[in-house]
Amino acid sequence: ALAPFAQNSWTGNCLTSSKILLDVGENFINTTLPGGLNSIADAIKNISPETAQAIGKGLGQISIAIL
Repeated sequence: ALAPFAQNSWTGNCLTSSKILLDVGENFINTTLPGGLNSIADAIKNISPETAQAIGKGLGQISIAIL
């Protein structure tokens, strides 16, 4: 049922569709990503050394358990 749609969805619209995808990606990289990274940086700055050590220990234990 979806085969005709999948086969023809990009036909004739390749450049337009690519431009739309590039615009969406560009907007994400230029607006959303920096805000998210800044939020993570702010959160890390507010973590006490003891809490950071506990988080690191927990991540290490999870890594060992996975391996």
